[in-house]
Amino acid sequence: MNTNASATLVRLRHEIDAVDRRLLMLMAKRQKLVLEVGKQKRTNGIPVTDIGREQVIISVLQKQGRILGLTDAFIRGLMTIIFKESKRVQKGKI
Repeated sequence: MNTNASATLVRLRHEIDAVDRRLLMLMAKRQKLVLEVGKQKRTNGIPVTDIGREQVIISVLQKQGRILGLTDAFIRGLMTIIFKESKRVQKGKI
């Protein structure tokens, strides 16, 4: 690999690393909100799982994702992982 290509690759990887750190910070913020939602659900006797809400969120995000060049499968998979973790946190299993 030539020096120019190597420098470009390093720069791009640094940018990806910065995006990954921002994603991590956003997920931590989301988790704090999820903890509060879990408290509200427990206080009010509301089930942790809301399949209807999950389906609506996935549908909306898939539409937005398509505009951004992301596949429906990617969005569904990502949100499935996020919802699974959110439910675990809401149930107090952290």
